[in-house]
Amino acid sequence: MQQIGEAAFELTGDLTIRGVTKPVTVAFEWTGAEHDPQGNVRIHVKGSTTINRKDWGVHWAATTGLVGKEVALESDVTVIRQT
Repeated sequence: MQQIGEAAFELTGDLTIRGVTKPVTVAFEWTGAEHDPQGNVRIHVKGSTTINRKDWGVHWAATTGLVGKEVALESDVTVIRQT
């Protein structure tokens, strides 16, 4: 993960869909931190990226128009650092 701003990060990794693996970069934004009742630190980030489903060989529903060529992937992640 690389910090690109005060609360902005980029994470590059491999995404595998239907046996096809390609690198993807996800932009994350730090959204907060807190201590849980057990004394652990919880860090919250939200991330998103857009992929072209055809790059992974996903062609279904193309004729019906139900799924667009570009698909948004969004995540809301909590990382727990145990003490």
